[in-house]
Formats: sequence, C-alpha cells, structure tokens
Amino acid sequence: MTLTGRVVEGVESGCKLLSSGGVNYLLLPSGDVSDADIPVGAQVTVRGRPQPDVMTTCQQGTPFTVTEVLSR
Repeated sequence: MTLTGRVVEGVESGCKLLSSGGVNYLLLPSGDVSDADIPVGAQVTVRGRPQPDVMTTCQQGTPFTVTEVLSR
C-alpha cells in the first residue's frame, strides 16, 4: 500500500502520524527505514502495510509498517 501526506506529531512523545484518505496512520519504520527518514513536518510518500493488530504505546492511528520511503 502506498500513502502520501504530511507527517505530524502524535499526542504521545515519539509518535508520528500521516493522514491519508481520511484515515490516520501511525508510522512504524522497519527494515532499512529509520525514524529519521520520516521527519515531522515533511510531505512524504511511503510504502508498507497497515497492521491494525499491532500493539503500541501511541494512542492514535492505525499502525502502518513503513518498508520504503519513496519521496520526502
């Protein structure tokens, strides 16, 4: 799945969200993608997969595992 949008801070420290198609996704970097690759405030296009069953400490968004950052 590919998402495009602006990365914003969540209410919990260290949580990053991206809104796409009316859904808020909690961005979870994985593999070769680091947290620094998806900076707050950036307009990004990312590829990955939603994982609604993953537990996190963030109180917002559907967890989305980011496997690739296509543009920043």
